[in-house]
Amino acid sequence: MASDQFCVFCGNRPQKKTQEHILPRWLIALTGKPSRVVDIALDYRNGKTIRFSWSSFVAPACKKCNSAASALENSAKLLVEKLIARKELTGSEYILLLDWLDKTRVGLWLAYHQLQKNPANITPNFHINSRIASKDRMLAVYLMQTHKRGMNPVGVETPMFHCMPSCFMLNINNVAILNMSCDYLCAGRCGFPAPQIREWLLDDRGMLSFDEFTTSRQVTHPILNTDIFKPSIHLYQPIMQRSTANQNLGICIGVQNPDDEVLCNHTIPSAPNQGVLFRQEPLGVDVIADLDTPIEYARVSMSEARPLYQLVAQTYDLQNYCHALYDPISSDSIALEEHRRYFKKLIHLNQRRRDEIIRSCQQA
Repeated sequence: MASDQFCVFCGNRPQKKTQEHILPRWLIALTGKPSRVVDIALDYRNGKTIRFSWSSFVAPACKKCNSAASALENSAKLLVEKLIARKELTGSEYILLLDWLDKTRVGLWLAYHQLQKNPANITPNFHINSRIASKDRMLAVYLMQTHKRGMNPVGVETPMFHCMPSCFMLNINNVAILNMSCDYLCAGRCGFPAPQIREWLLDDRGMLSFDEFTTSRQVTHPILNTDIFKPSIHLYQPIMQRSTANQNLGICIGVQNPDDEVLCNHTIPSAPNQGVLFRQEPLGVDVIADLDTPIEYARVSMSEARPLYQLVAQTYDLQNYCHALYDPISSDSIALEEHRRYFKKLIHLNQRRRDEIIRSCQQA
């Protein structure tokens, strides 16, 4: 499936081309036979299922880019193994895990873009290197009562994910990790600078535009303005970034006023554009400023626990949620209406997929 189009890390033509395992070899070995063949995706051109062994699921990369990512992969392997063993991670370790999820999510998006022959008819304007720790992000860790081995990236095959790779879930043996990341997903409700206007500029190649920034300096409960099933770990990290509005720079990266005590206390000193972690609890939000302390797993009662198929179904709903955060804008009313019809169809496809999963599992 490898293509010479671009390096998944930097976006340029691969220099001394190598093959990047989007789902790394250590993860494939951890979850079953490396040679196992699975249904990876649907070929939208002919409706046929695309089958690959996970070990053959690769994308082109520069040798230098690929080598530079090895340290993050080595760290991620240790962290995933700790999660599977039910060992606690520190805040700093969860931030490393979020970095790896950024890498994996965007890598899957780019790999499926090539594998499925660009079904959304888009040109990717970002790649792995430019996306790690650059947008607000969250993770939720669900612990499963199972001894089965297996791996399943959830939601990466949908047309909605092709258009907006902001939400997926990765099921690894007895752990399911839900991950979301997009512009200003949680900044405002964590008290960070956030725009009141979020526009999708259809006249400008679908670029996002943000305006009317405010900073509340107050944490709002719940952080995500929609319900999700209770996980054992539920964390958010706001990222202060440069916003682009009609090609003009908006707010700058990092805390600009050192006397702003609230923002300074809620950012990482060594990375002033990155917020600390915010943990969502049932009755409020805890700010985790001490990133060296292990974070305990929350107790999830039998009535609160959900089977894996419901967590899978939830992923499709959250993809739709991310899309709804931005308003499409165009001077061409016909183009705007076509855009709305197209995404209405994608939303419906996700809803239908969710319903099919729930129905089939309930009947089993």
